[in-house]
Amino acid sequence: MKSLFKFISILIFLFSCQSQEDSSLTIVSPSSTADSNSPDNGSGDDEDDSADVLTYILTPSETTYSFGPQPLGATVSNVFTLTNTGSGGLTSCSAASLSGANASDLSISSDLCSTNNLASGANCTIEVTSNSPTSGNRAADLNWSCSETSTTISLSLQTACPVNYILVPSNASTGTTTEFCVMKYEAKAWKDTNSDSIIDTNELDVDGCLEPGCSTQNWGTADHLPVSSENGMPWRRMGYVTSATACENLGVKYKLISNPEWMTIARNVEGVNSNWSGATVGSGCLFRGNVGINDACGVDETNPASGSGRDSKNKLTLNNGEEIWDFAGNVTESVDWTLGGSVDSAPTGCGAATVELPSLGCGGVQLADAEYNTSNGSYTSTQGIGTHYRELAFFDSGNPRRGGAYNFGINGGAFTLEFSYNPGVGIANSGFRCVYHP
Repeated sequence: MKSLFKFISILIFLFSCQSQEDSSLTIVSPSSTADSNSPDNGSGDDEDDSADVLTYILTPSETTYSFGPQPLGATVSNVFTLTNTGSGGLTSCSAASLSGANASDLSISSDLCSTNNLASGANCTIEVTSNSPTSGNRAADLNWSCSETSTTISLSLQTACPVNYILVPSNASTGTTTEFCVMKYEAKAWKDTNSDSIIDTNELDVDGCLEPGCSTQNWGTADHLPVSSENGMPWRRMGYVTSATACENLGVKYKLISNPEWMTIARNVEGVNSNWSGATVGSGCLFRGNVGINDACGVDETNPASGSGRDSKNKLTLNNGEEIWDFAGNVTESVDWTLGGSVDSAPTGCGAATVELPSLGCGGVQLADAEYNTSNGSYTSTQGIGTHYRELAFFDSGNPRRGGAYNFGINGGAFTLEFSYNPGVGIANSGFRCVYHP
């Protein structure tokens, strides 16, 4: 009897405790009760510990960056921001560094990240400067690391040519084994009258000659420099020797364009569809520019012409997308016959007649095609390439000139070649163009 009473008392006690929480009572058998020491089964009864796990994430303002294209010798900088977007602080950091094949073309001009710790949510900056010492595409990496994580930014730099020069791909078949830079426009005579080293339009000679009558030869090299500009008239009345001197006055890497370099450009533009009147290589004619005839190949402009808004036939495009103006017409241009050579090595005895280019012998020796002819080998003036032009039949040696002039007509073109004047003679329809060797 006492046992029954005790059992009933326990039931009443349990019922009174449960009634404070629920209107029902569930009795769970020991066999179905979870072990309080077993791992959390994901039911959510235990508190989640994930908030206590720290993350380390370093986020750069950009993962890739291009500095180019920039003129050779230009100094261009960019600031990169690194942000700690993780929940944990970054410690034991190393100074920023540059790596990769062309790391020497860049420099770290400011490192505010350095060896400093970086708290969660904080940021720091690194400034990188391009030095542009050579031409072509360059690549390097910017690196910053801490003990917890690191980041790398891929940098690219297309160091191009001096201002208003274009980059020309090499062509071993014409004698150029490395790329080079050439004036986009014919050389103009510039006198820095205000001594600020900035080419102002009003500082470019208005007619390309010393005086309105354009009678003085070989003028201006003492106080003028040749520059590539669409404004101003071509620098004229310059013989081969003074043209070469004017280019070399720009610096040790500047030269008068050579015949191999001329041929590299000529054969390059020959192979570009947009340079042909029929919009396909070999269809119609290769644009001649300002040669004194308005037709599918050329135009008749002033003698000579310059400035903006001119006919597109005065422009030829290279296979890398670069554009060169007045290469085939406007004024003829003196060339150095060999790379690093001299006009004295130019051929003589080339004959006193104007002839089509597919066959040209000088002194009884046939010139190599790579010295004067098209890649096609059979084009003539009908295709707009020009001729071996004898402007003055009584000269047959001396200064080789390439390209047409404003009075050449069908004899003008990108491949036009003449030997009509001695090296010291400067004429009114002849100018020059400089190259830069990186």
